[in-house]
Amino acid sequence: MQLNSKDGYGVPLFGYAQIGDATPVAFNTKNHLGIPVPSSKSSSATEVSSVTYDKWHICDINSGIVYPSLVWATGDVAPPLSSCTKVDIVRVFA
Repeated sequence: MQLNSKDGYGVPLFGYAQIGDATPVAFNTKNHLGIPVPSSKSSSATEVSSVTYDKWHICDINSGIVYPSLVWATGDVAPPLSSCTKVDIVRVFA
């Protein structure tokens, strides 16, 4: 996750990473993609509860050119970009 902590959002970079360098993402029991909440019942950092934070948005990002990107809201509100639309990333089985 490439975080922009000043503006309150992060842009996910999906791919391979070293353990500790990556933010885990997972599908919850309703098949929504989110960042898992560590389980309060376990001392293991790898065990997660069935709860996920799903704060995804599609926003226009400007880095010389404007392009739509999947964005994660780091706070309790939408990213402060006027082009953002809240979305649910849902796993669908064919």
